[in-house]
Amino acid sequence: LKYAAVITNGAEIAYNVLYNDSLDTNTALGVGSVACAPAICTVTTGNTAGDAAVSIYLAAIPANTAVTINYTATIDKPL
Repeated sequence: LKYAAVITNGAEIAYNVLYNDSLDTNTALGVGSVACAPAICTVTTGNTAGDAAVSIYLAAIPANTAVTINYTATIDKPL
């Protein structure tokens, strides 16, 4: 599975933005798959083996900017 979340900011700078997502219990997060574009974020949870959630911190999103957060997961076998 490929996930993409887009955070779109308006006319002012947005400070201290947090993004959190918990994956379904029948999936496994792809180790090292969490990334942002543009690369203005800090991945606080999600790139280590065994992580079951994604947490991103963005200190500031410039005005009129969109940030895309991408990550992958696999479905457990058997489901």
